[in-house]
Amino acid sequence: MYLSIDVGIKNLAYCMYDDTIVEWKVIELCDKTVNANKLNMVDLSKRLFEALETLPPRYDLILIENQIGQNAIRMKALQGMITLYFVSKGNTAIQYWNATHKLKMFVQEKTTYAQRKKMGVVVTRQILEEKYKNQLDYFGKHKKKDDLSDCFLQLLDYMKKENKLESSISEFLETIHIQVPEKKEKVKKEKVKKEKDKEVI
Repeated sequence: MYLSIDVGIKNLAYCMYDDTIVEWKVIELCDKTVNANKLNMVDLSKRLFEALETLPPRYDLILIENQIGQNAIRMKALQGMITLYFVSKGNTAIQYWNATHKLKMFVQEKTTYAQRKKMGVVVTRQILEEKYKNQLDYFGKHKKKDDLSDCFLQLLDYMKKENKLESSISEFLETIHIQVPEKKEKVKKEKVKKEKDKEVI
């Protein structure tokens, strides 16, 4: 069985897969009102290990989203904790997967983080409609579709590249092509304030 994990401080998503989706969930590691940057790492560690203890201990392969960049120090620490936990359970087949890889088979253009989040949900829904219909209702009602999509597409990307995916699913993935959503224009607060001042005058 495979386990794919999308790392997050507030929400940790995972997908267990054994020829099909076995379990697919998002774990809340802390309250929504808590500022993730100010979260006590000791408390986070306790909550993380409690959550991981609810999962089966051993897997054929574990995929963990790789955390990169200077702003991902806390996320990198979380990635290390997850790795340490599963190594302590006897797992040796653990791979880090670049988050940008999972959508490359569907779109070649350069995209932003926000665009990739939206596209991930769109692609996941298309795949479920065709190959995993029993998961459609669950996915449609979930509040964290983007996190579910991330761990699911990460897994499919790995399995396709390693020729471990059922041929009909692999072939279907090759037919999917999606449009890149338009970028949202960032409006500076100062500009907005000036416009409001004009209206008052």
